[in-house]
Amino acid sequence: MSHHPISVNSGKFNLDISGVAAFFGGDAAIQAIKTVHLYKSRRWTGWYNAPGGLAVAKYIGPVANSRFWNTLFLVEHSEDPETVFGLNNELGPRFIGFHTGMIISMTTHVAHLIIQKSKQENLPVTNIGGRITVPVTLMIINVTDTSRVQSSALVEASDAARIIMRRMDHDTWLVSIPISASLTACALCAYNRDWYCLAVIFLGIISNGLTCLVVGSLSLVIKGVHRVEPPSPGDGILMDDDLNHISILKGAEKDVNWITTGRFYLEYLPGTWMKRRQETWSSGPEEYRGIGLCGLLLSIQSLLQLLLIPQGTSFGQIMFLFSLVISWGYNLYLSPFFKKKTQQDLLFRTLDVKHSSRFELGTRTMAAVFAALVLQPPSPIKPTQQPRSIKLLKVLMPNKTMVWEKWREHVGEHIGTAVNWTQDTRREEVEEHLESLKNCNFAGMREMEKVILQSLLHDAVDAFEGYYNFLMSGPGGASK
Repeated sequence: MSHHPISVNSGKFNLDISGVAAFFGGDAAIQAIKTVHLYKSRRWTGWYNAPGGLAVAKYIGPVANSRFWNTLFLVEHSEDPETVFGLNNELGPRFIGFHTGMIISMTTHVAHLIIQKSKQENLPVTNIGGRITVPVTLMIINVTDTSRVQSSALVEASDAARIIMRRMDHDTWLVSIPISASLTACALCAYNRDWYCLAVIFLGIISNGLTCLVVGSLSLVIKGVHRVEPPSPGDGILMDDDLNHISILKGAEKDVNWITTGRFYLEYLPGTWMKRRQETWSSGPEEYRGIGLCGLLLSIQSLLQLLLIPQGTSFGQIMFLFSLVISWGYNLYLSPFFKKKTQQDLLFRTLDVKHSSRFELGTRTMAAVFAALVLQPPSPIKPTQQPRSIKLLKVLMPNKTMVWEKWREHVGEHIGTAVNWTQDTRREEVEEHLESLKNCNFAGMREMEKVILQSLLHDAVDAFEGYYNFLMSGPGGASK
């Protein structure tokens, strides 16, 4: 039974969308391609005719990393995939190791995500009473034993180790909408015998699907230094330059190191043909040839789109535009998923990082004393050694005047004697300690210096009081 082709031609009406289609939806397509290695099954859900193929090809071009691909995509220099996909671009805050005394002036993107998550975490806030000048929030973060990570996710070598990040769940059923739209457009073009538009739509399905599959084959991992030393505490402080937020990390040094020195990488499994040439396997830069081939396929698709779509019927062009609009809407839906929150959630789930307590303190002085109290271990201080708490106070409050020097020494010694406070400590003993903290040797100081020192000592007293209440709050208190 013969049928007549569907026609929407009327007079001199001629729909030519090929010039617009090559550049339509490029930003949304780039944002969507960034999500394929973060969500489960996302790499299998790209089989639809997506817009913005040329934009995606130019975006992933620098990842291919060889003279041939750089010349083809007009790339001045290659870039690491994690840099292109925005997974390792931020410098982290300063880290101060309490037990080791190590100071890292700039940590990595992992630490940046940790402290940003700490600022956003919605936990009940314990307000430490006292005067208010510049409020400081303080978060205690427990870093659990990374050896609990599944053996399939934790891979160790002689000098390095890596943890394969888990992937987030994703509503994959929604992708059936753009896939169905693209397949329906193909079927209607075949029914209308518009082989030009059919070929272009089908090529768009194949090129986008293969690109998602190849890019999604990259695993997001954290690489860190594998240490064989005996386990030691790695407690310390992450602190922004503005000093208005402090995150205290509590855990073993080998576990805290994943946060302070670990780096994100995107990598294929060793030996895959998509990764690099066999002759450069042992040395030289990695060539992600699979990504290069996908970029080439997307470029060819965009070129054929310009050439073949004008040859199709008006109905076929409408079907082509229909598939693009539906796919563009789905890409817009995926775009917000690449926000830092997704990477933060992946990091916290993989490393099993947990926030335990959040505090608000009215002054930086109070915050420094409270942090030193939380970090101070329950062990006696040798008389010949300067307490670590005094060293920490020097880093947090580096003022070099006589008032500050006397304050640090006086408060640091009292921190050293308060390390054995527990829930069984009597209130009378605490009150006696606080009275001793208020009394300092003011000999040789001018009246103004005495006033300043007394104010700073009152801040310390408030911090001690808040710390004792924290201990008395029950199992959620500081675990020494």
